[in-house]
Amino acid sequence: MYPEQDLEEVEEDSWQISYLDIITILLGFLIILLSISHFSDRDVFSVSGLFKSDAEEAEYISTPINKIERQLEIALLDEVGDNKIEIERDLNDLLIRLKSDELYLSGSATINSESLGLLNEIVEAIQNNAYTDFNIEVEGHTDDVPIHSPAYDSNWELSTARATNLVKYLSGMGISKERLKASGYADSRPLVPNVDAAGNPIPENRAKNRRVTLRLFYDTSEALANNESETSTNTDNETIATIDTNCRFSVQLGGFESFSNALNRAKVATRNSDLDFNITYNGRLFSVRTAPNNNLPATLSHHSALSNRSGASNLGLIHQCYNNSANRPEPVEFQIQLGAFGSQQNAGSLASSLQERFNITTDIINTSSGLYRVVSKPGSSLKETLEQADVLSEELGSKNFIGFADLNSSPYQFEFQVQLALFDDETDAKDLAKKISTLMAISTSIKQLENGDFALTSYKTGNWDHIQQLYSDLSYTSYDLKPVLYLLELPG
Repeated sequence: MYPEQDLEEVEEDSWQISYLDIITILLGFLIILLSISHFSDRDVFSVSGLFKSDAEEAEYISTPINKIERQLEIALLDEVGDNKIEIERDLNDLLIRLKSDELYLSGSATINSESLGLLNEIVEAIQNNAYTDFNIEVEGHTDDVPIHSPAYDSNWELSTARATNLVKYLSGMGISKERLKASGYADSRPLVPNVDAAGNPIPENRAKNRRVTLRLFYDTSEALANNESETSTNTDNETIATIDTNCRFSVQLGGFESFSNALNRAKVATRNSDLDFNITYNGRLFSVRTAPNNNLPATLSHHSALSNRSGASNLGLIHQCYNNSANRPEPVEFQIQLGAFGSQQNAGSLASSLQERFNITTDIINTSSGLYRVVSKPGSSLKETLEQADVLSEELGSKNFIGFADLNSSPYQFEFQVQLALFDDETDAKDLAKKISTLMAISTSIKQLENGDFALTSYKTGNWDHIQQLYSDLSYTSYDLKPVLYLLELPG
């Protein structure tokens, strides 16, 4: 149908011409770019630099931990040989491991005096080491047996307290506190399983997990957190203070937000003892306390009797050592409400009857509600008020209501202190002060009382939570202390 035509023959190498044309054009383009560009030595870079390895970027820090380890192993050869301590490496750190059972009583964070020899050997070895620029983290570890005591809610608090007390001891022995750190790990890092596969306890493993570890390490990335510790006390040349004769003392049974609760507490205490009690008000709380006196030994005796009777060992002992006695809070004055009437005449009749029958002088108060209240004259002695109320209730056949007269608040606040113990010998007081300073790093002072006894007391603080913890720690030491909580009253 179509005329037959001969096809044009194509040369096999014709594609090379087009390829060479493209290369020529690109080369010319690059030459133009090069001619308009400017290079300097600073612009040169290596592509291989984009793929630099992490190992090349990491900073290598060389520490003398191997030399420290060898020196400590030599210095503590006997202690390691007697299985009292273990020394081992943990990567770049060095561990000195001690058994908690050798340092503390069960459930306590106070260092046993029997372990001081071992601790002194360790401190001496650390201080005599050729390298003294490493840091020390004291780690507290427990087994998996739960604890819940007045001092510690759990093993976390116990392990932290143990580590903290050891840090304070090391600081007191001359190791800079900037090098020290305390950490508590409870049972979160056991060395060996506390129980077997069936859940049965393994006593020897639990004993191994109860430990305190001194971790020696270098840290160049950040400074160690400072662990504040109380300054130790030097009592050898300390001047023994005496009690200010202007001070007044009383035992506080508690503080209450409502007057009725305070009154009920005071009633119970008054009926169960031969002491008289006052209630004071600082604008926020009603404080129930014994009537003040100037005799601290007598007040301490009252404190002991009330503590034993109530079963509450943490009753406060108030010190009122105001320079100006006018600032001292006045006690609330009590009144007995003997009746309430809608007419003044009826109220007057009751008042006259009470005067004739019991020789009681009363007041008639017209309230905002229109009632006329017959009340006794105000008085600050709760004991006398209760006795009078009992007599009137029996004679009149009705229960009387005790309230307060005009309520004027006397602002005051507290600082806190703990009396650790009483001694009849000054030397005994100083000996205990040294031990407490060494084992617990607690600053103390000694005061001589009117009867010649010596009271060993802690430092003062305005932190209520802190003093409660200190009181709790002192209550559970191996020295069988009977601490007394001092409430140092200050004008508000």
